[in-house]
Amino acid sequence: MHPPIVFFAFNRPSHTKQALDSLITNRECSNSAFYAFVDGARNSQDSKQVDDVIKIIKAYKNYFKSFELNLSDKNNGCAGQVLSNIPLIFQTYDSLIYLEDDIVVSQHFLSFMHQGLLKYQDVSQIKSISGFSLPAFTNKKSPFFLHTFFTWGFGIWKRSWNEFEYDKENLIFELKQKNLLSKFTYNFSNYHIDSYKKYLKGIKGAWDVRLSASILLNNGLTLTPHRSRTKNIGTDSSGTNF
Repeated sequence: MHPPIVFFAFNRPSHTKQALDSLITNRECSNSAFYAFVDGARNSQDSKQVDDVIKIIKAYKNYFKSFELNLSDKNNGCAGQVLSNIPLIFQTYDSLIYLEDDIVVSQHFLSFMHQGLLKYQDVSQIKSISGFSLPAFTNKKSPFFLHTFFTWGFGIWKRSWNEFEYDKENLIFELKQKNLLSKFTYNFSNYHIDSYKKYLKGIKGAWDVRLSASILLNNGLTLTPHRSRTKNIGTDSSGTNF
């Protein structure tokens, strides 16, 4: 059984359509369960856009083995949506594939997810499968492992999610206790731990940062493609996080 595709959307109709148009180029869709979660509107302006997003998602129903659309009656924010709904999916499945409405994928994205989730399902140190990779890694010949974590399209197991540390302050404490602060960074950039600390303490959501820290605290690794299978089209000020 293929892991389900879990798709989170909000108020960006154009981005949502581009994301889903790219997803259905993956032939594995026809054998995959699809769960969409659409966050509620914050105001009247959002309402029209959210309604348009819902209509767009419904148009893709027949591309999947099964299709479930879940609508929130209030605005929970990205973190609220993710943290409340991912555990519900894991009540039924042992792994899942995560996407958001601003992630465009290649036609080989699902294949890479399926292969990684199957191959490493019993390797406890491997915590997630990333669909994204930076251009700096294109010189590599094959997929590789990193201690970091990317949210721009990924696969994850229930066992990994169960290690999620929800307490932000406790994460900083544990990273210090285990002398991991210097390691809690993207090894390929200047994105230092201080940025993470500010994010952890100042942002209500930051679920992705907490998951990344949780993976590191458990000595986890993420399988990363040498050529990215995803692209984020939401860094255009249209979203709530950029």
